[in-house]
Parts: sequence; C-alpha cells; structure tokens
Amino acid sequence: MPQFNATQKDVLYAYAGVRPLVKQKGNITKASRQDLFHYDPETGILSVSGKLTPARALAERAVDFTINLLYY
Repeated sequence: MPQFNATQKDVLYAYAGVRPLVKQKGNITKASRQDLFHYDPETGILSVSGKLTPARALAERAVDFTINLLYY
C-alpha cells in the first residue's frame, strides 16, 4: 500500500509476537505450553501463568479454584 505513507507517529499499537510461556526448571531453552497455578496459603496469593490463547479457560479455572478455596 504505497499510497498509505504511514510514519512512526501514525503507529498506535505494535505487537512483538512474544508468547508468555512457563519456563521449565533446569533448561532455559525449553518452555512449557502448559499453564501454571501457584497458591501461597500464607499470603493468599494465587499466581497464574500460561499462554494467552486459552486465557478465557485459564481464567475460568482460576475462578473455580478460588471459589473452592473460599467455600469448601
């Protein structure tokens, strides 16, 4: 699209293609495609890490975990 003539000032958003994968212990070159849940009962903090693609399902599991923790 040569007629577009965009400049750097026209850019509002850029995506680098970086994927948030969980690093595996012992091997810095491999990353897990699985998600990771870590609950610290001392602080009450639930940490969730994983890919962005299944974020909706990951969020649902985090809510289910929290509800079970609070009510059961």
